[in-house]
Amino acid sequence: MVRSLLILLFCGAVLPSIIRAQQSDTLINADIVTEEETRNVFFDAPLNSAQENILLEQTQLLLDYLDQLLQFPISLNLINRNELLEIPTLSPLDQQRILKAQKTANHLNNLSLHSLMRRTIFQTNKPYLSYLPRSTRNRIAFRTRVFFDPNALNDPEYLNHSYKGSPIKTSSSINTNTSDISFSLVQSKSAGEPLYFDHLVGSLSTRTAIPITKDIVVNKLCLGDYSLSYGNGLLFSHGLAQYPSKQTLINPMLPADGFRAYNSTSSSKYFRGAAVEVQDNGVRIACFFSDRKFDAQVDSGTITYAPQTGLHRTSLEISRQNTSRQTIFGGNISFTATDSAEQALTVMLTAFKTRFDLPINTTDSNSFHFRGKEHSMASLSLSTTIEPLSINAEYARTFSDWHNTGAFAITSLFEPFPSLRITVNYHSLPAQFYSPFGNTLGLYTNDAQNERGFYGGILFGPTNDLAIYGYFANAQNSMYPNELSQIISTTRVTLGLSYALDNILLSGDFRYTKKLQLNSDSLSSSRYEFPLKVRKYFSQYFNVTLEGQYLIETNSSATEYGRLLRLATCYTPSVNLKVKLSATFYHTDSFISRFYQSDVDLPGNSSLFQFFGSGAHYSVVILYNITGGISVAASLAQSVYAYPIGTDLTHKMLVGFQCDARF
Repeated sequence: MVRSLLILLFCGAVLPSIIRAQQSDTLINADIVTEEETRNVFFDAPLNSAQENILLEQTQLLLDYLDQLLQFPISLNLINRNELLEIPTLSPLDQQRILKAQKTANHLNNLSLHSLMRRTIFQTNKPYLSYLPRSTRNRIAFRTRVFFDPNALNDPEYLNHSYKGSPIKTSSSINTNTSDISFSLVQSKSAGEPLYFDHLVGSLSTRTAIPITKDIVVNKLCLGDYSLSYGNGLLFSHGLAQYPSKQTLINPMLPADGFRAYNSTSSSKYFRGAAVEVQDNGVRIACFFSDRKFDAQVDSGTITYAPQTGLHRTSLEISRQNTSRQTIFGGNISFTATDSAEQALTVMLTAFKTRFDLPINTTDSNSFHFRGKEHSMASLSLSTTIEPLSINAEYARTFSDWHNTGAFAITSLFEPFPSLRITVNYHSLPAQFYSPFGNTLGLYTNDAQNERGFYGGILFGPTNDLAIYGYFANAQNSMYPNELSQIISTTRVTLGLSYALDNILLSGDFRYTKKLQLNSDSLSSSRYEFPLKVRKYFSQYFNVTLEGQYLIETNSSATEYGRLLRLATCYTPSVNLKVKLSATFYHTDSFISRFYQSDVDLPGNSSLFQFFGSGAHYSVVILYNITGGISVAASLAQSVYAYPIGTDLTHKMLVGFQCDARF
């Protein structure tokens, strides 16, 4: 009965009558998130297939979460410390400055608070802040998205019936917020999957504290699906990966805000059960429990492979669906001492135990790096913010059937004056350190395992129109923990600047990546990239972006080259209509020298394209506000390329449609 009701609910959501409500400025902000924020988290060098899947999953998770903030902005004048943690683009220093400005303004009005905040803080986070109390904001949001590849029916996967479903990819969501509670339900189906409710997540959570006694309150309560984040991310993180990039310089630390409702189309790390947090003055105690099935290859009662993509397209993938179960329970105790709005010290102790219903015995690089049946972890973390310095450090240790190993990570942020920001991160994660839900800043710490590295970044903005930035990162990593001879050392260096001159925005980078297998000088590669972007605003209604990239990829056997040119325009003839066009032309010597490129897309959607060979990619996106609360969006993208170069042209097309409504 319940399943039938859910099916009826989402079948109705697919109808055009259920559309998301967005004001025109919210649409613009959502587009900025899609086009700019997504592009900034991309790696600077080619990835393997597992890394590509993880990157796309986590990018979509980030966009889904930011979109929630866009739908239900937080009141700037009434925001508290807990709500500040919900905004991932805020650094700990930013949070402290807002609290200081709020205290000084004494809640007089938002203009006085705005005037006391640094301009950069407000502009960066303006899409997620409101001038109205939450209780007066829109409360219900619907979204339905459909993608279709007309050429997919001619692909070999469909002709030989490898894919059991249709080439249609869909997702639908409903989010309801009041001043007291929040409810969400999300379903999605990837292309090739036969079941429309293959991925279904939902949660019910509180938004305000519930008093128990005079001093004790229930801060948060969540039933259903949720995610966790504590400390420096060694045990738990929301999956909002902090890859070394320009975006990392804005916020170098993961938001350690405990648990939050999970309402993403991504099938990344999440828990299914219940979580509660109780506070007594400065002491917080959180408990969580999860019991959920996961995909696994089971042979003779043993898990030999556990894919993490969440895809069920082929007979083999379908046979692995929900074949095993994982139970997790744990808790967190934290104490926060706050002397003033400018200073804060938090000490946290976090621990959990997870148990699999079947023993695991696999060393596959795309699966668990774990053997055994039970796994426990504990960590001690310390975070302090004393302007102009913020530090977050965590030590974690595993206690499991496989290995008992410790790991350490520390991230610091230093702003000696408003125009200069310096970030430093060091993490040491041994090969036998297994953290299935962790993620700390690094190069390949997608599961916070098996890496030792250092990261340093600097951002200098002497004026509001000029920013000069750079970062250096070095890490040693092995994809196979039991084969420590195959350790890869990766060094990355990036230097860049962005400058606004009248109605022109300029940005350019120099990127260098060096990979070396430590036991063999012959297995090495170097990559040089030179991206440049120019955006011209002809008016408030029309702008043009020209982007070019040139790369050189060298290894022990060859030197390869790649060139890419992208032209994009945005035209807003009225407050209710926006049109975006994009054309990309590229040429690479081989798949090794490929480009990764995001493109204009439907609001809140993540796109990751691999460009290799010789070809072109075209796209058009149209967004239309039907009323103040209803909007639609459509996209059409096509790639025409030859690979290997000189062969027949291949045509790939993707058609998308999105309906949104908010009341």
